[in-house]
Amino acid sequence: MWKPVETAPRDGTWVLGWWPSLDHPIVVQWDKVDPRSIIARDGWADGSDGINLPVTHWMPSPDLPVITIVDHSPNEALAASA
Repeated sequence: MWKPVETAPRDGTWVLGWWPSLDHPIVVQWDKVDPRSIIARDGWADGSDGINLPVTHWMPSPDLPVITIVDHSPNEALAASA
């Protein structure tokens, strides 16, 4: 369920963000900039060149998929039969 962006974590956690002008969610995190900067300010960033993105809502990122790698090489089969 989408939540107001004001309730989102601001500790660097990656979340799904909703930017109304897009038709899909984006992955964002709250980015604190160098306080000496006279141009940039804290805001939502997507990890590329976007900062201060106009995110209005957020939700936690889903769990990552679990990937199982199965080795079907001939050497594995020989080792198992020995």
